[in-house]
Amino acid sequence: MFEDGATPELRNIILFLENVRSLKLLGSLPRLMELELNGSNKPVLLPLLKESAKRIAEVILRSTMLNQVDLQVLAKKPNLQCLELLDSSYNESKLTFKKEEFLKLTLLTVDCPAINKITFTDGAVPKMEKITWTLSRIESLSGIKNLPKLNRLQLFGDMSPIRMRLVYTHGFTQEQQKQAKRGAEEDQEKDDVRFQLSCFTSKNWCISPSSP
Repeated sequence: MFEDGATPELRNIILFLENVRSLKLLGSLPRLMELELNGSNKPVLLPLLKESAKRIAEVILRSTMLNQVDLQVLAKKPNLQCLELLDSSYNESKLTFKKEEFLKLTLLTVDCPAINKITFTDGAVPKMEKITWTLSRIESLSGIKNLPKLNRLQLFGDMSPIRMRLVYTHGFTQEQQKQAKRGAEEDQEKDDVRFQLSCFTSKNWCISPSSP
C-alpha cells in the first residue's frame, strides 16, 4: 500500500503480483508515469490498472494472461502513449483495437506467442506511430490504412524471409516488390534463422499471408 503523500516523486514501478493480495492507492502517486506488471493475478491486477494515475504514459505487461475485455481498462487511459505486451501477457489469438480506444498511444510492442492476429478498426489509435511485433506465426495484420500517423512497422519472426517480405510488400510497386524479393533471397542464402523486416507503411495496406 502506498499511503497518501508517500514517495511523491516516484515515476516508475515494477511489480510482481503472483502472491500479492491487495495493492491500493497508486492514484496517490502524482508523478507516476511508467508501470510494469508481472504475473497472472486478475483480482489485484485489473483494479490496479483501473486506479493507476491518469498520468500513466507507459505500461508493460508480462505473464498477466489478460484478454480483450480486460484491456478495456487501459483503452481509456487519457495519457497512455506506450503499451508493451510481452511473454504471456495476453491469452487470446486476436488483438483488436477499436474506435476511440487508446487515443494517445504512439508505440505498440507485441512479443506474445498467443497473438497471431492484430486488427485496427477505423478510428482506433489515431496517433500510432510505430508497431513492433515479434511473432512465430501470423494469421493477419489488418487495418493499417486506419492509422494516419503510422510511419514505422517492425516485424521479427522465424518465417521464411521470402514469405515474410512478400506478405508485407502489399501496395508496393512491381519494381519495389522485385527488390524486396531479391533482398529476401539474399537473406535466405545467408541461412538467417530469424528474419527482421523494418519498413515504412502505406495507407493502402491490409496485410495477411494471402496477400498477393
